Amino acid sequence: FVFFFFQAEDGIRDVERSRGLGDVYKRQVSTQSTWGLQSSMEKVTGKAYDLAAFPLLKFDDLVKRAPSLTVEAVKKKYDSKEHYINMLSLVDYTTLDVTDTEEKVVKMTKAVNGFMTAYPNAKNVAAICVYPPFASVIKKNLTDKNVKIACVSGGFPASQTTLAVKLLETNRCLKAGADDIDIVLPVGKFFENKFDEIFNEISEIKKLCGDKKLKVILEVDALKSYTAIWTASILSMEAGADFIKTSTGKVDRDQPLFESRFFIMCEAIKAFNGARNKKIGIKPAGGVRTPEQALALYTIVMEVLGKDYQNNHLFRIGASGLANALLSKIEGKETKYFPQSNYKNKNKKKKKKKKKK
Repeated sequence: FVFFFFQAEDGIRDVERSRGLGDVYKRQVSTQSTWGLQSSMEKVTGKAYDLAAFPLLKFDDLVKRAPSLTVEAVKKKYDSKEHYINMLSLVDYTTLDVTDTEEKVVKMTKAVNGFMTAYPNAKNVAAICVYPPFASVIKKNLTDKNVKIACVSGGFPASQTTLAVKLLETNRCLKAGADDIDIVLPVGKFFENKFDEIFNEISEIKKLCGDKKLKVILEVDALKSYTAIWTASILSMEAGADFIKTSTGKVDRDQPLFESRFFIMCEAIKAFNGARNKKIGIKPAGGVRTPEQALALYTIVMEVLGKDYQNNHLFRIGASGLANALLSKIEGKETKYFPQSNYKNKNKKKKKKKKKK
């Protein structure tokens, strides 16, 4: 049996600036063979999962391929009405605002219900994604049974609560009608290399979810390094994640690096699919607002993971305003069919402007 292994160079240059994990890998890779790395990682990871089965790549060289996937010549293959209609069907139509209300969620749900009547030649969104209290609101009002109910859970967006609370919250979401559960990787524990705890936590939540989809948000703009993103991807998938997801939308986006970080996640899925003979889904989210951004991410997925990912069983895009932007692209004119995330209560009294003297 032969291992092919490449040294990781992902932008972490010293212990002071690293998040810990990247330097652990770099020291191991630079001083040990693959077999040495495997045995040393077994001490860290335990027997339930095997990070060493997915050797680190030479990420700086790998990500040089990402821009080549999104050049105009490649994107042109997918820059068509047909593909924009498909992109719309991948959208998890989302509201995760501190100002969310039942009225707002009902309005969003009714728009989804009427979409196929209003636009019979298009495809409806994949899901409506909300905070836990609103799952039952969607369940009560949703009539399009092809659209899923997605709930963030597990102490979203920081994941800074106990496993008992995460399980309780997730259980309540499921009982309220959630089809999909979106949780956040405990990034603090990840930086402390507490892989066993993370694995067990995700595994327990997945066990509770059963056949419902579990999406694990990596928060790539907090992880930053390609090494960390690769490892978090593999760890989450080994633990039972049905999807891995980029972001909560609550951490500042490093836009120039977002596509390359997303590309690393796709490569991790490709490696996992091959090794475990199981297809894992991908979900970019947080700051995906324009058809141009969606097209770039769609192109990466199609070129890395293939046409099997042209459906919302394996590919979702989390967004609030993207649905209208894609619909406008499809229709060839500005269209504001879907209520936006910043929807205001129509009954709220407007402040009177003071007249200037």
